[in-house]
Amino acid sequence: MNQDNTFIIAKEAWKLLGILVGLFLFFALIEADFLQAVTFIMAAGVAWIYRNPERSIPSPQPNSILAPGDGKVISIDAIDESENSFLLITIRSGCMDSSILRVPFESRLTKMMLQRGARLSSANPLSKLLNENAVLEFTDGSNNKMIVEHVLERSFAPLAIGLNEDREALQGSRYGVMLNGTLLIYLPKESRIALNVGDRVFAGQTLIGYFS
Repeated sequence: MNQDNTFIIAKEAWKLLGILVGLFLFFALIEADFLQAVTFIMAAGVAWIYRNPERSIPSPQPNSILAPGDGKVISIDAIDESENSFLLITIRSGCMDSSILRVPFESRLTKMMLQRGARLSSANPLSKLLNENAVLEFTDGSNNKMIVEHVLERSFAPLAIGLNEDREALQGSRYGVMLNGTLLIYLPKESRIALNVGDRVFAGQTLIGYFS
């Protein structure tokens, strides 16, 4: 997705919507009322799923981090490993959530890895190994780093990442689309978290914490 795309529906849906609108008009022409109703409902569903809402971005605060996607906080864990320690926030994003992804803080995309794959349910033990995913690392001028892993689940559409490596991005700007999946947010262990498990978050709007 282009960061400057403010159209009411994400461009990733335009082709599918065009096909459905064409079918709707064709069925209207031949007076196939049932099929016309079906295509109308499908088009309305696609428009809702790919809605591209404007968000009221909070006034910038030093070291603030905003949610990169809509969803519900499933877990917040402190991970201590021999070589690395970090905080892990897991957010589940469903079909009824907006699919638009937004940059969590003013930063540069320093790493990006996109792997196409399956779209299994998270309940399937093979999902972690086979599911389509994208890993993005954001770094700001103070060398604060945050990694966001996007794992796609039971989705009819692929992950779409519209931000290139080394590109500067403003906090809250759009960078992609994920329809149904899980966001894994990796933060430095010293970060201050402003969330609780069970909270609902909104991309580019909900404060999730601060870098220390």
